[in-house]
Amino acid sequence: MGKTTLIEEVGREVEGFDQAIMVVVSGTPNTEIIQIKIAEALTLNFENTFKQGKAAELWSRLIAEKFFIILDDLWKQWGMRT
Repeated sequence: MGKTTLIEEVGREVEGFDQAIMVVVSGTPNTEIIQIKIAEALTLNFENTFKQGKAAELWSRLIAEKFFIILDDLWKQWGMRT
């Protein structure tokens, strides 16, 4: 079983959270793209177009419930072996 498959299984099995969200971070991490992917998983449409406004909207939504957020493929960013 590969790491991504294992992480997906953990996301399905996790308890005590309202929703598990998995985002694959490949290449150079881009916070705006990560925000957008998390927002899509939450079916959140940003009203604000500025980076700080999007972050505030996303944070407001995330603190309203319990979310388990998985960021996959970060190992490559730190030069770790997969």
